[in-house]
Amino acid sequence: MSKLIEVIEKPNFCPKCFRESVEKVFYGTYEEFSAINSENLLFGGSRKYNFMPDFMCIHCQQEFKMSNTAPLEVVVSENYKEFSEKNS
Repeated sequence: MSKLIEVIEKPNFCPKCFRESVEKVFYGTYEEFSAINSENLLFGGSRKYNFMPDFMCIHCQQEFKMSNTAPLEVVVSENYKEFSEKNS
């Protein structure tokens, strides 16, 4: 089993298999899932717990979890932009 990868948005591709096959995992009733009728969703079950993935690669089953923590590069660049705007 792969380790759950934390992300701040849906990945464009899977870093494990390098395919563009990452889809959103839907949690709810099967009736709700069927009513949506989308090929871009995976059915995750009726209940969502904190440890469950938000996205999954349909090729290699790598799981991804949304995180409130942005990568350091994003935080640094946002802080730099704010600093630059204040000191311009």
